[in-house]
Amino acid sequence: MSARLRMRGVPGLQLHGFGESDGRPYEAVVSGGSAQSTSREATGLADRLEADGLRVCRGWSARCPLEGTTNVQGMSAERRHAGFLHVELAPDARDDGPDSDETADALGDLLRNWSTD
Repeated sequence: MSARLRMRGVPGLQLHGFGESDGRPYEAVVSGGSAQSTSREATGLADRLEADGLRVCRGWSARCPLEGTTNVQGMSAERRHAGFLHVELAPDARDDGPDSDETADALGDLLRNWSTD
């Protein structure tokens, strides 16, 4: 997310991927990054992913691996009170995994909703 967009309060979505691991029993980790708080967008995305059958760790209510608390873009967005979501996805939720279509649809809906706000 560019500094110019953050200054204008444009929300940002940062996507990352992680590998399979016994220590990560989730397909997705959703958080507000450094803000460690919830927003209706974060809750809505997590709810949607869970409704689609993914196991989601919610960074604002649980200790999640990879929740992005030291994310530079997230810290910048927080200082400017701009919306920001940090999303980590397991292989099944991205690429050609079985949950990738549901994940893509949920993220697309999030971005469409942001564009109409």
